[in-house]
Amino acid sequence: MVKRTPIIVWLPPLVFIAALAWFSWAAWFKPTTMQAIQALIPGTTVSEVRPTPLDGVYEVIAGPNIFYMQPGKPYLLVGHLFDLSNSEDLTQLKKDQLAHSVAPQEQTP
Repeated sequence: MVKRTPIIVWLPPLVFIAALAWFSWAAWFKPTTMQAIQALIPGTTVSEVRPTPLDGVYEVIAGPNIFYMQPGKPYLLVGHLFDLSNSEDLTQLKKDQLAHSVAPQEQTP
């Protein structure tokens, strides 16, 4: 007589392995946020994409330009993003950071 392993023993690991394979496959084929945004604006070189405090809205940097987009949505917002809780212009802060990072270094004799 052949002794069978109960289903309760082999089913959970099998389900776990199948779920792991599914999520790995889904993550492999899901485009990144950068790819999704780049697909919406072909011909534009996007150098950086970062999340903003607004759910689903990303700050996009293309050369000296800063604008805002949602991946998968055909809309582009140009303007300044303000944090009203502390009266900060988040767009201007980023523009200042970019200006300092690309400004030529002064040489002292």
